[in-house]
Amino acid sequence: MSIDHHPAPAGEGIGITETVPSPFRPVGLSPWPLAIAVASMLTSGGAIAVWAHHGYWLLAVGLLSFLAVITLWGRDVFRDALKSTKAAIIVGNSFRYAMALFITTELFLFVAFFWGYFNFFFFPDKQGIGYAPVWPPNAIHTINPLGEPLFATLVMLLSSTTLTGAFDGVLTGNRTNAKVGTFATLILGLAFLGGQIYEYANLPFPLFHGGIYPSLFFILTAFDGLHVVVGVVLLALALARLNDGKFGPNSFAGFQTIAWYWTFVDVLWLFLFVTLYWVGASAVTVS
Repeated sequence: MSIDHHPAPAGEGIGITETVPSPFRPVGLSPWPLAIAVASMLTSGGAIAVWAHHGYWLLAVGLLSFLAVITLWGRDVFRDALKSTKAAIIVGNSFRYAMALFITTELFLFVAFFWGYFNFFFFPDKQGIGYAPVWPPNAIHTINPLGEPLFATLVMLLSSTTLTGAFDGVLTGNRTNAKVGTFATLILGLAFLGGQIYEYANLPFPLFHGGIYPSLFFILTAFDGLHVVVGVVLLALALARLNDGKFGPNSFAGFQTIAWYWTFVDVLWLFLFVTLYWVGASAVTVS
């Protein structure tokens, strides 16, 4: 005689509980949130030190630490993603929601920066005692928008095109197009950063201790450049995953969120180019 064993109904029996499987796999403790906070503090302190003419060493340490933490954090995220193969749709949607919220917070950060800029753009008499009510200030010779800023704009527009091609390659399973497009976008991002370094080295006005305009110019362009740096790191990590064959038509949420972030940075630069370099140019511009 055989005896059939049936599971007890939920709530019946001693010590028997019903568990509902979760699509999310718990992860261990991570040092990277604390590390990114320390790196950000070092970077901010380094920027202040440069402002006060105390050298660039602290800023260099902060930026290198920031890049290292972003890289290592991204590595751990991708490694964890390889272990979480179930419920890809739910996990992918969580990535999208997280990136959408992150982009929203960054958008409001730049709203605050642009608020400061447009406060003096529309109301130049608010600059304070000793300043003529004109914007940009009379002593400022701005950068010719048809020079390096136009080059940077064309680079960013082209990078969006190459990244769109890369994403199409991911969706269609064409890994060659995906890798070539991602690599091209990465190179264009580095070209943008190189152009920004060249611009900083040849500014027609003093960047530090130069008044309101240089301060606003630096905070707007430097934060945009910092976002491009983060985007370049993310693109490098995406390229590494593409080489391992991890992105494809059924697994593309991570690549999609990186594309969203890069598009945000691209649109942000276009707004910067129009408002800061083009509309905000002074009567005298320097190439």
